Amino acid sequence: MKHPFLKPLLFMVAIGLCMSTWAQTDTIIEEDIIAPYPEIMEESEDAPAEEIYEAVPEESFDFNEGFQYEEPKSKKYDFQTRFGFGFVSLNNALSPVAPGNNVNGRYLPSAKFVSSNISNFEISFGKNLSQGLWRLWFGIGIEDEYFTFEDANVRLIARNDSFAHKTVESTSMDQFGQTENATSSSFSFTTVSFPIAIGYQNKQRRPLFKFQFGAYLGYRFQSQTDVKYQDKTVVSVRSDFHTNPIILDPFVNFQYKKIGVFMRTSLMPILKNVGSGNEQYRNAFGVFIGI
Repeated sequence: MKHPFLKPLLFMVAIGLCMSTWAQTDTIIEEDIIAPYPEIMEESEDAPAEEIYEAVPEESFDFNEGFQYEEPKSKKYDFQTRFGFGFVSLNNALSPVAPGNNVNGRYLPSAKFVSSNISNFEISFGKNLSQGLWRLWFGIGIEDEYFTFEDANVRLIARNDSFAHKTVESTSMDQFGQTENATSSSFSFTTVSFPIAIGYQNKQRRPLFKFQFGAYLGYRFQSQTDVKYQDKTVVSVRSDFHTNPIILDPFVNFQYKKIGVFMRTSLMPILKNVGSGNEQYRNAFGVFIGI
């Protein structure tokens, strides 16, 4: 025999039990109340009120009893982004007119220091090593290095064996059928980098300063030369140009709040297949914004 009201009845009973349980949790039982203050006796002839008050120990008024402050746990991982800009110098800046450097242009010509720069953007994660103060940082970034030659008539040559360059006359015709009245000549390459570092910060969260030292391991995937002419024309050529595809750059960073400075050098020469002691390495320093 079916009971059409059985399910609604069970549903109402379940609701009633839930409401009863909730009500019991909100009920205050008088026996469970602990008086925060000691009981003060009424004044009598044998014990004046002042003496009774002085007899109460001060420890009885400890409002912090039962409460313990716990330091927040340090994050297992931290996150940061950086945008940096710096200047580049060559530790072996050869000049085409220097004696003894006749190596068929297989070297990067001397570049203006103020016009040689590096810019990068990176995202890094920091793994907690010791209470959030010491961290292992690793990430990924993209960076661009830009060299502007002192001589606007410097041209890079696409060769099969090595990097090469030459100097043209301003009145001659270039390979694009244009007069060589250039205003600037530059060379740049783009790199995807993977920074890894050990860092120290003064606080677990929102540190005032950070100090990091480590290395960039990266791959140069694009090289390009740009020639700008007096009529505002820009001729760009992308090629291999025999730049060293691998970078290994030790670096040091110091950051105060959101502003920092960096210094880095290269352990791999910029160009490959140079030889004759004409390998060139670059150093860089600059500033960055860290978030």
